[in-house]
Amino acid sequence: MQGCAQCEIGFRTFEDGIAHLRDTHFCTDGGVPLDSTCEGQRLWLRTATQVRIEARVNTFLSLIEECTDAFKKLAKIADDLRSGSLKFRDAEDTHGYPVFESLVRAFEQITIILVFSSDFMARADRAMRSDPRKALNGDQFRSQLKAFLDQTVSRAQKDLEQAKVDIILASKTESRPGVATLASIGPEFMIAMMSSGLFLRQLKERPDYSTVAPDNDIDNTEAKYVNVGEMYKKYSNKLQLQVNQKPQKRLISDIYALEEELDILLLLNSWQRKFCHDFSRVLDPGSFRMTTKTRLSYFRTENYYLLKTIRRLEIRSNELYGLKNHAEKLRDRLQQRIEIEEESHGKAIRVFTFVTLFFLPLSFVTSFFGMNTTDIRDIGYDQKLFWITSLPTTALVIGVAYVYGYKWDSWKENSSRRRSTRQMERDKELEVQVSRSTVLGRLFHSDASHEDVEKGHPQRQDTDLSVRSTLPRKEKARRCILPWATRRAVPIEREAHPTC
Repeated sequence: MQGCAQCEIGFRTFEDGIAHLRDTHFCTDGGVPLDSTCEGQRLWLRTATQVRIEARVNTFLSLIEECTDAFKKLAKIADDLRSGSLKFRDAEDTHGYPVFESLVRAFEQITIILVFSSDFMARADRAMRSDPRKALNGDQFRSQLKAFLDQTVSRAQKDLEQAKVDIILASKTESRPGVATLASIGPEFMIAMMSSGLFLRQLKERPDYSTVAPDNDIDNTEAKYVNVGEMYKKYSNKLQLQVNQKPQKRLISDIYALEEELDILLLLNSWQRKFCHDFSRVLDPGSFRMTTKTRLSYFRTENYYLLKTIRRLEIRSNELYGLKNHAEKLRDRLQQRIEIEEESHGKAIRVFTFVTLFFLPLSFVTSFFGMNTTDIRDIGYDQKLFWITSLPTTALVIGVAYVYGYKWDSWKENSSRRRSTRQMERDKELEVQVSRSTVLGRLFHSDASHEDVEKGHPQRQDTDLSVRSTLPRKEKARRCILPWATRRAVPIEREAHPTC
């Protein structure tokens, strides 16, 4: 019984339940119950299994009622549309109205309602069979189906209202916008359609599981579909918010990663458009030597569909280019803000460094003169000694720090440059000396060899040590090497007997 706390808790046995009914619910003024038979009272009691079955049946009835209400809403508009589109028998147009695109879209929405409702009920049945306790939460299933049906029915209603406008325009004017025509297609059109579906498909976005109830299995199986451009636009807006709120260097790597992904998507988009253009040129009957009327009729539909796909790809390409430009501007803005913050930090560091360099030598000298030793404690000088010692020390420390911080690199670079210059000059002088000695040696060698020739001294090419005089072993064995005196006697005889 509703409103009874004991009935909601339940009873251990039928007898306890019957006693509760007699004492609480079916008790009259005279103390005689209205239904005194046990069999009649048992009808008011249910076991746990019967309760789950009834809850499951009630859940399906509620789901069917939601589907029926949705179709009733559409049926009312469809009846008005049908009544308004009836023609008289003496009307000139005996063919009736054409099929408008709005009617086709409305039919698609109705089909989606039928398919989704049946699939939803099947999934709900599996969920209740796996966990019978879910049958008690029928309102949860009903609310989920109702949310989807309301969204789909609203789209179907808009399409039916647009169909009314199309029918009125078609009956009043000769132009018939948005007419759906039938055309024959071939396997080439199926390839183009599948390619377009792959190119322009949306990405599945899973819901946030942290906000989903643990018992809600239906929500976990549902997913939202988003466009590629919308997904990257959301991520770009998120990066922009982080840059404006808290600029950090790690965001630069995220922006670079976004730019790389956008470049990849733009390259892929260009390949997709090139495929559509090439496929359209391949299907063009003008590219064949001989064609048929069937090919011509097929190409009209295929070319229209491919051009439509190319236009959609160009729109996506423009979106990606816009996101890339936005990412570049965002990166430049982030770098500028980081540089401004680093400049302010650098000023603070310089001030802190100057204060440290000024007071640290003073503290050192103070500590030095404050040591508790006899040679320092018993010095008979006044405060003048402290300043004479501390000021030069402070100036020396500041000068060394300045040189090391601002001039050390330049000095080091200049010294290395001068060292390399001196080394190059030494190398050049050494090369000049070597070249001079080589030239002089060649001159002396050439003069000596000339003198040897004039004197009749043997040359290298005239001996067995030269390459020119290298002969096979047999020829070397047969060759007779004349002694030095014989070789020298030949020019002497020629000088003694000159020829005319």
